[in-house]
Amino acid sequence: MKTGDRDLALAMMFLEDRERGELLERVSSQKAARVRAELQLQERLRIEYRHYLDAVQRLTAELGGSRCARSRGSYLRPHRTRPLR
Repeated sequence: MKTGDRDLALAMMFLEDRERGELLERVSSQKAARVRAELQLQERLRIEYRHYLDAVQRLTAELGGSRCARSRGSYLRPHRTRPLR
């Protein structure tokens, strides 16, 4: 599956554990491990709905056989701990 790990994890964000497990059984063990790591990261973040929707639309298009556009950008942003001088 060519879908990016982050997009796949975002698309699976609101699935139940059983549903996630069934989907992850269909990809390689390496990809499943990366997607699980992304899911853990996403649990700690406040992700905007538009990012979730974009990921679901890309995954749906890919599964339908369409060539889909790559992710427009990351929802991850650096965090400054102190002001610049």
